Amino acid sequence: MPTGTGASPCGRATLEPTDEVVAGSYASWTVTYTVGELGLDDGAALLVAFSQTSDLGDPQFDDPAAENYCRVETDGEARLEAEYDPRAHVRPMKHAVRVTVRDGLLAPGDQVVLVLGETAGGSLGMVAQSVPETGFAFRVLVDAHNSGEFEPLPTDLTVDFVPGEAAALAAVVPSTAVPDDEVTLAVRAEDYWGSVATDCDRSVTVEAPDGLTLPETVSLEDGTGTVTGTVAQTGVYRPRVEAGELSARANPLVCEAAADREVYWGDIHGQSGETVGTGTVCEYYDHLVDRAFLDFGAHAGNDFQITDEIWDDIVAAVRDHHDPGSFVSFHC
Repeated sequence: MPTGTGASPCGRATLEPTDEVVAGSYASWTVTYTVGELGLDDGAALLVAFSQTSDLGDPQFDDPAAENYCRVETDGEARLEAEYDPRAHVRPMKHAVRVTVRDGLLAPGDQVVLVLGETAGGSLGMVAQSVPETGFAFRVLVDAHNSGEFEPLPTDLTVDFVPGEAAALAAVVPSTAVPDDEVTLAVRAEDYWGSVATDCDRSVTVEAPDGLTLPETVSLEDGTGTVTGTVAQTGVYRPRVEAGELSARANPLVCEAAADREVYWGDIHGQSGETVGTGTVCEYYDHLVDRAFLDFGAHAGNDFQITDEIWDDIVAAVRDHHDPGSFVSFHC
C-alpha cells in the first residue's frame, strides 16, 4: 500500500512501495505527485526533500546504468527539468530533488512521477540509508507560482529502514574492577554497518580466562544479551564470545588490588530526529543503555531547533533513563 501526504491546494503525493528496506541495500521508490487546484505555472517547481544527516545515495539523472539513477515524467503539457541539490531546502531537510516545470504549465489533476532508483536501464537502484530508522521521511514541497516560496504538503511520505542480518559480534566488559567485583559481560550482534542486528536471537558461547568467572553462554534476544560473573584476582581479562562463524574479544578489563581509579564510558553529543539526527530522543537513550552499554550520556540538540514540546520530551527521556549506579543521564 502506498503512503500519502493528504491533499492541499498545492496537491497531494504518494509513495510506493512502503515495504521495510534493509539498511544499506538497494531500493526503488515511486513518488507520484498530483497537481492541486493552484496548478503549476511555467517555472514552478516541487522539491522532494530528505534529511541532510542521511547517507541515502545522491540522486542522479545522467547514467541509467549507475546506482542512484532517477527518472521523472509528467502526463501534463510541459517539460520537466530535474536535478539533485544537497542545499535545496532548510535543515534538517536540506537534501532534495528539484523538479521544475518548463515550456508550459501543469493543470489541476496532472501528475508528476519521480522514480528514485529506476532500474530499467541496469541500475541496481537507490543506495538505502545505512542506519536503521523508523519513519524516514521524504517531504514534498511545492512552489506553484515560481515565487521562490515552497509550501510543504500536509504530511511526509515515510519508509522504514531496518537492520540487516548479523555479520559480527561485539563484547563489552567494565574497564576497571577490584578482586571479587561483580562484572557484566554484554554482547550484541551487529549487521554489516555496525547497527544492532535485532532479528538475531541465538546462543553465544563465552570463553573466560582464568580468574574471571562467567556463564558458558549468553542468549541474545533482539540482538543483545548480558550475563554476570565475578573477577577473582588482579590481572587483565579479555573474554571471547563466539556464535558459529562470528566471534569477538571484549575490551580489556583491568582488575587492580585497590580502586585507585574507575573508568566510565559515555556519549554526551548525540542528536535525534527532533533536531538534526535520526530516531527519537527516547530511542537515543534506549540505544545508549541497552545496545551501546554505556555508563552515561546526554542529548545535545541544537538549541534553535528545540521547541517547548521537544524540551519536554528531552526532560522526560533524561528522567526515565537515569538509573543511579548503572547509568547517568545528563541535561545539556
